[in-house]
Amino acid sequence: MVGNAAYGPRAGRFTLSRTHAVSIAIWRTALIIAGILALIVALAAALLLVYGWTHDDTIYNGVTAAGVDLGGLNQQQATEKISAQIEREAPSQITLTDGNQQWKIPASSIGLSFDAQKTAEQSLQIGHSGSLWSRSNQWLRTFVSGEEVPVTFSFDKNATVDALHNVAPSVVRAPQNARYVFSSDNSLTVDPADDGVAIDVNGTLNHIRGSVGDLSAEPVRIQTQAVAPEIQASDLQPGLKQANAMVSQPMILANHGTKWEIPSDTLRGMIVVNQSGSDTVTLSSSALEAYVRQIADQVKTTGQNATVQWNSDAGDFEVVKSVNGEALDAETTTANILAALKDGKHSVDVALTSTPAPVVDADAQDAITRAEAYTANPLKLTWDGGEQNLTPEQIASVLTFTAQPDQTNKIAIGVSPDAMSGLLGSLKDKVEVQAKDADLRYIDGAVTVRTPEQVGRTLNVDASVSAIQTALTSGAGSAALVTAPVEPQITAAMAGSIVIRQQLASGQTYYGGSVANRAYNVDLAVQRANGALVPPGATYSFVGSIGAVDLNNGYKVGYGIVATSNGSVSTVPSVGGGICQVATTLFHAAFWAGLPIVQRSWHLYWIPLYGQPPSGITGLDATVDTDAGLDLKFKNTTNDWIAIQSSSDGTNVNFSIWGTDPGWNVKVDDPVVTNVVKANTAMQYEQSDQLAAGTSVLVEHAEDGFDATVHRQVSKDGKVIDDLTLKSHYLPSGNVTLQGTGQ
Repeated sequence: MVGNAAYGPRAGRFTLSRTHAVSIAIWRTALIIAGILALIVALAAALLLVYGWTHDDTIYNGVTAAGVDLGGLNQQQATEKISAQIEREAPSQITLTDGNQQWKIPASSIGLSFDAQKTAEQSLQIGHSGSLWSRSNQWLRTFVSGEEVPVTFSFDKNATVDALHNVAPSVVRAPQNARYVFSSDNSLTVDPADDGVAIDVNGTLNHIRGSVGDLSAEPVRIQTQAVAPEIQASDLQPGLKQANAMVSQPMILANHGTKWEIPSDTLRGMIVVNQSGSDTVTLSSSALEAYVRQIADQVKTTGQNATVQWNSDAGDFEVVKSVNGEALDAETTTANILAALKDGKHSVDVALTSTPAPVVDADAQDAITRAEAYTANPLKLTWDGGEQNLTPEQIASVLTFTAQPDQTNKIAIGVSPDAMSGLLGSLKDKVEVQAKDADLRYIDGAVTVRTPEQVGRTLNVDASVSAIQTALTSGAGSAALVTAPVEPQITAAMAGSIVIRQQLASGQTYYGGSVANRAYNVDLAVQRANGALVPPGATYSFVGSIGAVDLNNGYKVGYGIVATSNGSVSTVPSVGGGICQVATTLFHAAFWAGLPIVQRSWHLYWIPLYGQPPSGITGLDATVDTDAGLDLKFKNTTNDWIAIQSSSDGTNVNFSIWGTDPGWNVKVDDPVVTNVVKANTAMQYEQSDQLAAGTSVLVEHAEDGFDATVHRQVSKDGKVIDDLTLKSHYLPSGNVTLQGTGQ
């Protein structure tokens, strides 16, 4: 019976009771363990609560900041400890790195500062805020594994970003677009793109914050990011054939026969790739236009303004018509180039625009109307002692017409200074008066005034032109020429201040035996040269002293040396024959006085009597010829006036130079004679109608030809002040007798 199973046979009852007992034992054990565990947990919780309560105003164990343990410290203590650690460990600079590059940024430059007190407050907050559950978890976590509180700090973000900008040029790399390049075989290929590099500013700032918060002095790596190019190689491949065609040869620009070339290399650099549109490959229109504009000045032609000119043949004014200019139309030329390249062409004509001249034909016609008013009547020119009219034709010939586009009258009428000067030049002889120096002479030891000075008058051409222009524009019928006085250099008043102290040097030559006319000329020239005075710094002219050598000035026909057509020399009748001996004698005196010789010419053949003592040496002669422009000149470089004394007595010509001894030392080397050419001594007879028939005169003696060099050195106080080398070339002369054929 089921109801009685528990009470069955003995063995069955025993088995059921044992199982039940084991279960009970297990449960009892489990309850004991659970109780123990509950007791442990309760005990741990109690201990944790006690731990938490014991740190009510201090920092829990395991909490660190700035690398120092703050456990058990109150806020003030923690602040002091953190401050000390910051003082020791805080970096004075931040080192940024990129590869092998480094940049050091002073902490002060970014305003870096640390807040120890704030850090201590944050450290104290751990385990002291939130629910009991969250706080107890913080107690347990800090106790078991600890917790590092970042140091609180601040810095100027903008200054830090600026510092990154400063280093950017060494870090940043612009992306390289794919581009067309020419290979070694001059074919166009695609150069692949290359990523650029940019600074990840925010990422770098975060790394800086982390490093500073840890008080780390370790370098901070600059964070970078790749920058993709805009054009990839795949974008260029479809246009490669078109690009090759465009830059395969230069582009030629033409204008009126002139050509300019845009090289292939230049075109290559202008290739651009459109990301959209029908033309994938083209040239940069802005770059091309900028290049085209470089020839603007060469293409440009300035328009020719209309003007007016005087037609002397027709006797009236006529219009010179204006001509338009041309200028480069760079924009249209650029468009034409691009269109030509697209069609496979490599030459275009430059596009031009017309630029009208600022002054047109109507302006020129207006100027003619005004010019005709200037030339309606003659213009009277006046000056002291005279007057003369300018005819309308003369006035018209000197008018100028100048474009002035910004004025009401676009052509200004003026007077040409050069043309008017030419007209006034014909009046100079009438208007101007030559200034004359006083003729001062040193005669018998006294300075006398032979003739007083005379003030001259010169025509001021520029001022006169201005006066004429004013008269024309104002409608006045006359203009006064402007003159200015010309003061003489030597005046009679100077005579009283001239002091002549001693003789400086002298010269003497023999002229006894000269024919009558020659002796007469010598005496006249000596007389006219006597007493001449030369102020300090002035240059003496022999021709200026004796006057024009002609019959009108009192000279007679003597004999002179001339060169013949066959290269030889001859002595012939000549007006003033004999004055060369006077010049030579004066030259001796000037030479031995040490005065600088400004101009001197030698005779065509040597005359021996010029080399005789007391003053002559071989090669020391001088010839003058007013027709040939030959003169004897020397300069007075002393500090005082010098006087020239001369005399002749039928035998000798005497010259002496007087003044104040300048203290010069005159050294003369012996003459050097070279290149001697022997003379033909046979007598030659020549006829002259200047001599009476039946008379004859020996006019030339046979003398060898030669070259002579004479060296003179003038010094003072050991310093050379003049170094002179005279070189003379004398042709050989012969024995010549003139036979008279005259009346």
